[in-house]
Amino acid sequence: MPGADRVLLLRIKTFIRWHLSDSGLTPQAIADAHSISVRYLHRLFKAEGTSVCQWIRELRLHECRRELAVRPPGSVGLGQVARRWGFTSPARFSRAFRRSYGLSPTDWLDRKRAVRAAGEMPRSGSPAARGAHRAGAPAPRRGPWLRTGPPRRARGRGSRIPRRW
Repeated sequence: MPGADRVLLLRIKTFIRWHLSDSGLTPQAIADAHSISVRYLHRLFKAEGTSVCQWIRELRLHECRRELAVRPPGSVGLGQVARRWGFTSPARFSRAFRRSYGLSPTDWLDRKRAVRAAGEMPRSGSPAARGAHRAGAPAPRRGPWLRTGPPRRARGRGSRIPRRW
């Protein structure tokens, strides 16, 4: 992929991340915002082996899954989380979730909570209670798709402070 196309694709992906919760985020809206044709937009994503809609859906599902995992039981409904991340209905969210992860959101959440409940109560003298199970594990990586909020301002040319996401 040529350098200009790569830069444009990165700009488009950043735009999508910013507007991920907007249910009106469509290929046409993205193309209009970047003054390109929808066909060219699809061609950019095809070079990466995916489609625009598939990439948006995967990001939305990832964010919904992340939010559901950290929320306490009963604090928020599946439909609320789905709408917050741009899904138009809970049924559409459930179908996409099942297609992507092989389980319904409720089943996945029940399993996640059961695993968490089983792991929260280690015996006081066990290695898990002392944190030994984490000693050799690398810290989880956070990609730019997990950022919340707008990107930071670009630094000037003369700045010695490196640019950060």
